[in-house]
Parts: sequence; C-alpha cells; structure tokens
Amino acid sequence: MPSKDRILVINSGSSTIKFRIYAATESAANSPLELIAKGSVSKLGSGSAPIEVKILADDGRGKARTVSDSVTGETTHDDAIKKIVEVLEDKTGLLEGVKAVGHRVVHGGTKFRSPLHLTKESLSDLEALSALAPLHNHASVLVVRTCLELLPDAIQIAVFDTCFHRTLPEKAYTYPLPYEACVESGLRRFGFHGTSIEGRTPAVKSAPKGPQITKAEDILNHESGLRGVCGESDVQKVLDMAAKEQGEKQQRAKLALDMFCYRIQKYVGAYFAVLNGADALVFTGGIGENAWEIRQWVCDGLSCLGIAVDHGKNQAAKAGDEPVEISGKGAKVRVFVVATDEEGEIAKIVITKVREGMHK
Repeated sequence: MPSKDRILVINSGSSTIKFRIYAATESAANSPLELIAKGSVSKLGSGSAPIEVKILADDGRGKARTVSDSVTGETTHDDAIKKIVEVLEDKTGLLEGVKAVGHRVVHGGTKFRSPLHLTKESLSDLEALSALAPLHNHASVLVVRTCLELLPDAIQIAVFDTCFHRTLPEKAYTYPLPYEACVESGLRRFGFHGTSIEGRTPAVKSAPKGPQITKAEDILNHESGLRGVCGESDVQKVLDMAAKEQGEKQQRAKLALDMFCYRIQKYVGAYFAVLNGADALVFTGGIGENAWEIRQWVCDGLSCLGIAVDHGKNQAAKAGDEPVEISGKGAKVRVFVVATDEEGEIAKIVITKVREGMHK
C-alpha cells in the first residue's frame, strides 16, 4: 500500500455500527497508523438511528469537526451502512484513498482460524456461521455484502474475535458430552473478544431450532443478564438505581450488581488457578473503563490473590492512550485500566495482510 492510503474499519454490533478511518503513513510493515476519523450509528431497529462522524484532522474539505446525520425508516444494518458510505463520500471526502476495509466478525467457528479475504464467494461461507452468533454474525454479513457492492475496488478482510483463542487446549474447549456427537456437530467452547483481549466467555453452536428453543434463545439474548434481574441492562443506570431508588427497585439493582461482580470474581479466581498465578489484572471495555465502582467491588473480593486497588487512583482513572495503573500499595498483582481498541487492532491486522499480499 503506498503512502497516505486509508483503511476503513467497521465494527458491526447487534444494534450499532462503529467505524474508523486510518491513514497508512508509510509503506514499511511496522509503520504507525494515524486515526483521522471515527464515528458510529446507534439505535438500529428504531424509527431513527443517529449517525455521528468526528473528523480529527483536515480531510481536504475542512478542519477537524463533527458531522451528524441519521438513518430513517426501517433502520436496518443494510440501511445504516449505505447511509454511512453516503455521508463519508458526500459530506467529508473521507473515503477518497480507502484501499482496504476491515470488518470485525464475532465468530469464525472452526473453519476460520485466521483473517479472511472477503469476496462474494467467501461471503457464503461466512453466512453459514450466522447461527453461531445470531445477534452479531448476521449483522456482519449484511454489512459486508453491502460494502462489497458499494466499495468494489477496496480489499475487504474479516477479522474474527475467535482467532485469538484458536490455540485453546482440548481440555478447555471440550464439553463433557458424548465425544463423537460433539466432534460431528462442531459443538465446543470458543473464546471471544480476542481482538483486543477483553476477556473470554464460553459459547455453543446452535442446535436446530424449534419453538421452545427459539423462545429460550430470545429470552437469553434479550431478557436476561442485568435486565433479567432488575429490568435495566445499562450498568451506569443500574448503579444509579442502586444508589437512588427505593424499595424493591433498589434491592433488585443491588442484587444485579452483586451477581455481576460475583461472576467476575469466580472467573478471575478460576483462571488465576489455571494460569498458576497472574502478573496483572486488566479492566477494559465500556464497563471496565468507566465503572470505577465495579472495579472496586470486584477487587475487594480478590484480596486472597494479592489483588487490591488504590481507592483514589481507581476513582480518578480515565482510560486513554496509555494504561492507567490503579494497584493498591503492596498488591502482589498489578491492576490496570486500559482503553479497548478493537478497531485499531483490526486496522493493524488488515494493513499487514494487505502488504503480505493476502488479496492476491
């Protein structure tokens, strides 16, 4: 890729699409990438989905600024990506020079253990994995299909969350179920959020769906977790409910938070044992970066592992370009708050693959 070529990174969620544009400043394989714009569209599936683009440098049509627009109508992922491309082309000129597009895809199954060069032919293979992560993979397929149509000259690459965890040992990914049936069906554990190493949770391949399974899946996907316990899924709102509400609402909010922290503590303890110790505990992602109360409560229950945080540093911590250490005095395990950057990691992977000639 020659100097000043641009990379568009698209991170498709169940009801949002985040995107960033980077400039490849040099042709060397280890050259830095300059973030020149970032944006998102939210509330997909509602009557109106707002789009916001923050331009961080002069794009040839003006200085740093924010451009806003919206998707109306059905506000599907297909509608949203079409509008995003329209805004980036007509209002900013940011798509000029875009030579590659990186797509974050949640699940690669057992078939894709490394990034995939996306074409109309390979898209069918990707679509076949939608059942593994129905809330995310299907959305990614819709976005990829539209991008292949709207940006036909750009090299497009899928980066899978599951790739990082491809080396899980058999004892970790195997379920204690009839072995032959698991092998034949592909039923196994996978790791997720590997692109930015946010964490790891198990998942299973979906079975053929009947009415009962479909209903159970809908409950698990849309009515469970924090929402199932207290009626709200946003952690900050749950924290506010626990602090300001009265009666049963407050009680259930506190229960939801207690359960949330308890499960984190169980996983940290389990992996502390599996890894035979740890050098550091990292909080990242929306909750890990912004909810100091969660960090405090989690670490307060892990003192037996040598984990502790400084209360003042923890409350003041703001994730930025550099890790922020919040370890308590004398703690044996260091504790950090680190800003997640899936898009940045995807951009690095994409430029490396393009320079290696993956698309040829």
